[in-house]
Amino acid sequence: MTVITFFLILVLLVVFQFIIKRVLAKKFELKKLPSGTGRFVNNQHQKIDLGLSILFLILFLLFTMTDLVQANMFDVASPYIIFPVLFIIMELIRAWFQWNKTDQPKRAYITLMNVSIIVVLIIFYYLYVIFYI
Repeated sequence: MTVITFFLILVLLVVFQFIIKRVLAKKFELKKLPSGTGRFVNNQHQKIDLGLSILFLILFLLFTMTDLVQANMFDVASPYIIFPVLFIIMELIRAWFQWNKTDQPKRAYITLMNVSIIVVLIIFYYLYVIFYI
């Protein structure tokens, strides 16, 4: 598999994600959110997301300033593992808040669909790295 094939599959998955998002929004009859409303459901979600973002930045600085960057890809403290997991946790928290704290709980399905496609992309990337690089 070449790099071009990898990126074509990546683009196809992103386009698939966009189409599924539109189809689910129509199926669940979700109102379109006004632009500029932000990505947070409420203040509690904003505080939790801010805390995880600060943790993300601290870990990023820690990994770039130290020799931990030299860790193997599948070490527990590897940035290749920690950063995708933190991103997925942030999206799962958003889905939970959308499910429990909004008047449109079905919007959480779209967020979970996005998370599942991100997980597929991450797995696909690691398989590509393991077997082709």
